[in-house]
Amino acid sequence: MSDVLDKLESELREFIEADSSDGGIADLIGIASVQKGDPGFLTSSEYPYVMVSAGTISPKSETMGRAGWDALNHDYQIAIMIDATEFVDPTQSGNDAEGPLEDAGIAMWLWFRRLGNRKLDDLPGIRDVKVGSLDFLPDERGEVYARRALLMLTVEKQHQHRT
Repeated sequence: MSDVLDKLESELREFIEADSSDGGIADLIGIASVQKGDPGFLTSSEYPYVMVSAGTISPKSETMGRAGWDALNHDYQIAIMIDATEFVDPTQSGNDAEGPLEDAGIAMWLWFRRLGNRKLDDLPGIRDVKVGSLDFLPDERGEVYARRALLMLTVEKQHQHRT
């Protein structure tokens, strides 16, 4: 599934470099990097970042015989990770990180809902891309008070049987 991960990484790079007027988030949150897989604990200077990681693979449908194929659902998690302390104004009460993170998360959800991304630009074997839930969660990351906008994406891909 490295072809799908590579395509998602490419889309995310385009997304973080585009301004909000073009559907991106460059002028909302300055993202430092795109990570494949969960990098684990990072220093606060490495935030914010976006990560994409592969999750569950489950069967969707299949045909029988040597010329048959399987359609599999591949679940991916895409997260915008921020250090919430960067968004806190010490002269105010409350956490100001929610607004920019929510705006960025919704922009990411809309980015993958675009018509051109429904088949990941005709990547071979891709039958559909379903943009799922978007959650805003705290995340314990060592000394960093991390917050994340977590997007669930399901890519339906057809695989030929091997003989």
